[in-house]
Amino acid sequence: METTTDELVLSDYLRVLLRRKTIVVFVALLGTAATWISTGFQPSVYESRTRLKLQKQMPLAELVGGMFLPRTVNMDTLVYEVTSFVVLSNAAAQLHAPSVPSQERIYGLAPFVRVERIKDTDLMDIVIKASTPSDSKRIGEAVVAAFIRHHEQSQALNATRAYRMIEEARQSLMRGLQTRQKDALTQLRMAQATDDRSGDLARLRTQKTQQEVQIAELR
Repeated sequence: METTTDELVLSDYLRVLLRRKTIVVFVALLGTAATWISTGFQPSVYESRTRLKLQKQMPLAELVGGMFLPRTVNMDTLVYEVTSFVVLSNAAAQLHAPSVPSQERIYGLAPFVRVERIKDTDLMDIVIKASTPSDSKRIGEAVVAAFIRHHEQSQALNATRAYRMIEEARQSLMRGLQTRQKDALTQLRMAQATDDRSGDLARLRTQKTQQEVQIAELR
């Protein structure tokens, strides 16, 4: 009995659909047309993608303060640099050369740029989305070139600062050794003048020789 009732209900539904098949077909066609029209009016979006392998560099404080510490780099900082004002302004200058880009044009590049970091690697993707393939390519090339220049300049600046700090430390160490050498020479002359035979004379001569060797190595 339950089966017969179910069949009657289903047949009723089918009878209603068949009776109103014109309306059903019209609604289906209307939905298809609306989808096609809305898709046609949506602007096309073209994407360009550039994958970069970042050169790891030791931070300045770590380079100077701990020569033998493991090398680390904050990858999130490098990812942020891609959309920084410096990089975007250089990219805008390349895109709008020879005119100087306004701040509106500089900040207007940000919505086109997306950075994706590849997890557990030193790789990242710079993704550009624009309304035309040529715009996507031009913006991508400008942003990538500006970021690479900025990254190389940061590395060179970091290396120059590290070299200066190391050189200053070396000069300070040399001055300290030279001062101690002068003190040792003074004590040696005093010991010679008093004809000291207690062994201090030999110790002072050894100390003087060691300091001369250290100064020569620093040079």
